[in-house]
Amino acid sequence: MSSITCCRLLKIFGFILLTSISISIVLSKANPILIQISGPDNTIKSNYSKKTTHMIPGKLKNFEKALERMNDTNNLIINWAILLLGGIIAITITPKSENIKDDNWGLLFISPILVFLCASLYFASIYKQALTFQTATSRYNFPILNDVLYVQVLFFKYGLIPLLLFSLWYLIWRLLKIRDIK
Repeated sequence: MSSITCCRLLKIFGFILLTSISISIVLSKANPILIQISGPDNTIKSNYSKKTTHMIPGKLKNFEKALERMNDTNNLIINWAILLLGGIIAITITPKSENIKDDNWGLLFISPILVFLCASLYFASIYKQALTFQTATSRYNFPILNDVLYVQVLFFKYGLIPLLLFSLWYLIWRLLKIRDIK
């Protein structure tokens, strides 16, 4: 077996390994939430809420202010996740990135980034869905909204770790390429 074939197999194995590790982290962190739509009134229930203490705002004005801030955070995370996904895809398919002499080993970081940011976007959609339902029925369940927003932000933070590693890897190899040109 040639060294090129061995190198390709090692990259494929690394990609699969990092993807499966990322997915298992997502499943282990999302499992305590156990968000499910159940019951005749389609209310969302969470087993995670029973284990934690939530500060529920006492006054209606404070509750509305808290929901507004939570919604702002949700929108901010959605916008950043979409921006980062687009940037990663653009860097990956840019022709100049093919000239980096790392033999595309840096692309192994793409898998965990995609898994975590997509998980964050998934929980963002669940948050929007829960908020829309609760607003329509005027029955607010603050712990559910708080739990879903927490998991959304958590996966976004987890996505930033491999993104930082990918950025450093890309920057180092880009600087080495510039150095080779001179």
